[in-house]
Amino acid sequence: MVKGNNFVSGGFGGSEFCQDLQDGLMGLARRQITAVRQWSRVGGAVLAVGDIVPLILAWWSGLPYAFVGTAKSEYY
Repeated sequence: MVKGNNFVSGGFGGSEFCQDLQDGLMGLARRQITAVRQWSRVGGAVLAVGDIVPLILAWWSGLPYAFVGTAKSEYY
């Protein structure tokens, strides 16, 4: 599991995105990609929680996956 940072923008867009980049957003993305690559070699399944980024990573892994959308705009 890759734990994330709390970034100011809370997601994509907004004027705070540049601050997120300075606070380590790219490093977090690299760690997440590395974790998915390692997991895909082991097998199993992926549970993607959040928004489009974890969903894309889960799909990219080639493993079976489930998605739980937690975006504020998500309606159940």
